[in-house]
Amino acid sequence: MESTPELSLESSLESTLELMLELTMELTLELTLESTLESTLELTLELTLELTLESTMELTLELTLELALELTLELTLESTLELTLELTLESTLELTLELVWN
Repeated sequence: MESTPELSLESSLESTLELMLELTMELTLELTLESTLESTLELTLELTLELTLESTMELTLELTLELALELTLELTLESTLELTLELTLESTLELTLELVWN
């Protein structure tokens, strides 16, 4: 049979090892969770930035095309109206002069 001091030392070592193992597991879990949270936050921020840029680019393109179309239509109508008015006045003047001279 072993003596009491040896048993006490062995018991103390076992308790110490168990405590060290428990603390190591807790620390590992805590660090794993912290690392996972950091990675998740990083990925979330990257995805949010990417989606924000993508939607901003889409909206900018949509608005640019819309404005370009409006401006093109406005300028086309304006120049068509000017040309129509000019040709109408010219034709009317020519016909009027023709009628007056005849």
